[in-house]
Amino acid sequence: MEPQIMAGWIGGLAGLAGAVVGAGGALLGGWLQHRQQRQTAVAERMEGYARAAEENVLNHLLQLHRSLHDTLRRWDVRGDNLEWRSGQSEHLREIELTSHLLPGEELRSRIKEIVTSIYADGSEQDELTKVARMVGISQEGIDLLAAQLRGEPLPPRSAAFIAWRDRS
Repeated sequence: MEPQIMAGWIGGLAGLAGAVVGAGGALLGGWLQHRQQRQTAVAERMEGYARAAEENVLNHLLQLHRSLHDTLRRWDVRGDNLEWRSGQSEHLREIELTSHLLPGEELRSRIKEIVTSIYADGSEQDELTKVARMVGISQEGIDLLAAQLRGEPLPPRSAAFIAWRDRS
């Protein structure tokens, strides 16, 4: 074979090998990019769920807090104002169910502790004291979730909350 023809074949084969390597690299790069985008999309979706759960729990804590606070303002001095309990149950159930989607074990356990403390009977207390205790406990949850939504570290349990929790 003549040297010119041989050089043409060598150049052609080198070009073909380069094209195959380039195509393989492009396919591998496309696959890696798709995989990374899928992982990013899943992470973003989970962050969205967590954010929505945080906002939902905070919203129900705010509604519960307002409802209990309004109960205190309208309290019947004779003490037969027991219908306040019916409004709290819906908010507490929603908080309990949604809290499973909250990010971070510490946040979930603290919200569970708050809900448990609100549910606690406190049978030694009169009804007015129970409502006042629940207002304070719900404020603890509001402060906790507000810090989470702002991206701040979770605040420590307040001394008042620890006292309410331990009394119930």
